[in-house]
Amino acid sequence: MSFSIVNGALQNSSLSPDEEDGATITFLGTVRNHNLGKPVEALEYEAYEALALAEGNRIIEEARTRFDVSNICCEHSVGLLKIGDIVFRVQVVSQHRDAAFAACRYVVDEVKRRVPIWKREHYADGSTEWVMGSPPADSAGYYERQKRLPQIGEQGQAKFASARVLVVGAGGLGCAVLQYLAAAGVGKIGICDPDNLELSNLHRQTLYETCQVGRSKTELAAIRLRSLNPQIQVIEHRARLTNKNVESLIDGYDWILDCGDNFELSFTLNDACVRLGKTLIAASIYQFEGHVFMVRPNGPCLRCLWEQMPTPDCVSNCAEVGVLGVVPGVLGSLQASETIKDVLGLPTLDGELLMVGLLPNTMQTLRVRVSPSCPNCGSGEVREFDWLVRGSLPSDAVVIDIREQQESDLAPLQVDSVRLPADDLGALAAGWDAERNYILVCEKGIRSAAVARSLRSQGYLNVFSLAGGRSACAEPKL
Repeated sequence: MSFSIVNGALQNSSLSPDEEDGATITFLGTVRNHNLGKPVEALEYEAYEALALAEGNRIIEEARTRFDVSNICCEHSVGLLKIGDIVFRVQVVSQHRDAAFAACRYVVDEVKRRVPIWKREHYADGSTEWVMGSPPADSAGYYERQKRLPQIGEQGQAKFASARVLVVGAGGLGCAVLQYLAAAGVGKIGICDPDNLELSNLHRQTLYETCQVGRSKTELAAIRLRSLNPQIQVIEHRARLTNKNVESLIDGYDWILDCGDNFELSFTLNDACVRLGKTLIAASIYQFEGHVFMVRPNGPCLRCLWEQMPTPDCVSNCAEVGVLGVVPGVLGSLQASETIKDVLGLPTLDGELLMVGLLPNTMQTLRVRVSPSCPNCGSGEVREFDWLVRGSLPSDAVVIDIREQQESDLAPLQVDSVRLPADDLGALAAGWDAERNYILVCEKGIRSAAVARSLRSQGYLNVFSLAGGRSACAEPKL
């Protein structure tokens, strides 16, 4: 099962069916002597071979899994071909003819639409014409207009080529970001999104088509970007980003773009980027407004703005309050602009929150400073939970009593807890769950703050200290 490119006309060949196969379908595309009434003497094909082979083999694998065929092969010619030469061949072997026909039709349609192979007609009057598009010019021609900018030139274009950007979220924000980064020539673009395309996405997610509903967004976005600019590398990550996989996903990228739609994703990316020294460029929208914020190594970060992650229900999502398609387009374009400027070393949002209102047509920036109590980039203070405030203790928290046995016996905690003395906390790392919060409790809150600070310096960022310790909580209101 393969897709191949052959220089010159294809020769006759056939696949051999197994005994259990009942259908063998062959489709041949040949050079004909006319096009739209104009006499044709020859055809010429050019391909972006590396991308064509990768995309062609991806189509073959899609057809195999969708239609349950036994074997499938596709070949396409390049070069100058004469009348009657075989240009394109698809062969499918299957147990059932319906599956064979369907798989053959799928491959023919998808190769024509997705694979970067271009055709030029040579007419009898000596003229030639590229039909259905033409091959891309060399890199100098492709980027000619933007390289005229004094801030870019050859050196700036080389910076784009070496840039590595991961876009998390291929929705409304991501679609705008991805198109502009690809067109600028960013050399390596990763796309991370677990979702399939839905009909309700299309009014704002401009990379996709109605006929593609139900298919993976990462797959569709990658196809579109490779078609837009065959000179770049596009990597697909069809996964839901979590605390457990965030570091492996962002590894290999220098700029991380948060184009998601929930707080948990934003704070997970924020904490990981601060921890690993990555640059994060985040955008968010709500009805007719939005904001863009850049997190650089050494702060400030999202937790300098909001120390605790807001609850999921504090702001309604797009499905509940609606969204106008142009809003993520504008904010995503600004997000792409900040990324491009940062790659070039131009001035960007440095410690500023850019707020955009499209209904009143306003833009303003707010200076954000490193918060001393920020658990990521503050001065070392550890955030403490005030047990006396109703509801301040997270429902998923693991309360760990680090006091000695005699202390626990004299004044037991009035909530479910795990007793693990401070000297034994090394055992905690073995059973660590990055999805939960750990709240350390001692008698006065002094030892717990010191231990929490030590653990956080080792990368355990979801460790906290109970303010005032057990003695401040004689009558807890939980």
